[in-house]
Amino acid sequence: MIPEDIASFSFASWYPLFKQHTFKSEIIALSDQAVTYLREDGIFLPDGLEKRTTSNYTAGSADDTSGSADDTSGSANYTSGSANYTSGSAADTSDHDDITAAHQTSVETEWSSDDEDKTAQQWVLDLKARVDEVIRKFGGAAFPKLNWSSPKDACWMLPNRNLKCSSLADILLVLKASTFVGFDLSIKVQEAARVPLDLVLREWSEINPGWEFRCFVKDNTLVGISQRYTTAFYAHINQNRENVTGDIKAFFAQHVQQRFPLKNYTFDIVTFTTDTEDFMLVDFNPFDPVTDSLLFTWEELQDANGIPDDELLRIVSYPLAIQPDDMRQYEVPADFMDSRFSTNGRSLFDFLGAELGSQGASDEENLN
Repeated sequence: MIPEDIASFSFASWYPLFKQHTFKSEIIALSDQAVTYLREDGIFLPDGLEKRTTSNYTAGSADDTSGSADDTSGSANYTSGSANYTSGSAADTSDHDDITAAHQTSVETEWSSDDEDKTAQQWVLDLKARVDEVIRKFGGAAFPKLNWSSPKDACWMLPNRNLKCSSLADILLVLKASTFVGFDLSIKVQEAARVPLDLVLREWSEINPGWEFRCFVKDNTLVGISQRYTTAFYAHINQNRENVTGDIKAFFAQHVQQRFPLKNYTFDIVTFTTDTEDFMLVDFNPFDPVTDSLLFTWEELQDANGIPDDELLRIVSYPLAIQPDDMRQYEVPADFMDSRFSTNGRSLFDFLGAELGSQGASDEENLN
């Protein structure tokens, strides 16, 4: 079921209203050819981008820790040393996953100027130029999403298992591998929303998942706040829940309430300091069962009597109460990402690719 007013939750609809209180972002309109490519089955790069040239699936050798942060100085500071800082990103973290980097995947692509005139489709050239420009502007990395969804279920495709993209190839790989962005690509959704399909690039930021929350608004009233990531226990929230609740309520009243065009909606928020001016909006979603209610039930949230004010913030209050990570169901087996699972020193992916190539050659010989 497609929620009513779905167009109001398209990124291009709400971003101009809250630009001062969210991450820097650029919106790139997708051509019809790009949309057709994204809707095609299979994970492949389009003509005009070189196919994967090398695959280094190196287990346990991720020396680059840019996808995570051990320094908690940038995280919210209600209580020092209490937050376990893990990798995240600016949108839906998005949409922003706290799946740690157990393995490193390096997918290298390169632009082939020699083949440009022969094989590159114009939409690829145009999109690559625009994406490269934005990524340079953002310091070398961006978080991708479409109008409503981010490909957070496909973070396993990239190094450090997050959505830190540094090229168009990175972006297209995670979009093609994602089930979640299928919502945005649905023709029914496009017909209902009547808005063009966009690629959104958000400036990459390290986010502490322990300081991100989902807020539920009914009739322009804040009726619930949930810990965003329910797969972990964060002691610092428990110790400071009154301050957390008060600061989120204050931010909502000052910067969100009456400004979003609908009366019923949800929004995700993250904080880096105790000052409510430093809260950042991550995303808006429908007040509807299509949105994950996290530690609430939709029956509770839609109840006319409402949730008691002293229960407004709901968190994982003890370690045994954590919930399973539903992102795991979208990943490939670890053996496939592990170079130790190899044949003659080659990763399994390389080995299978070579085997498929040799089988194809054998088939041709048999036909001849």
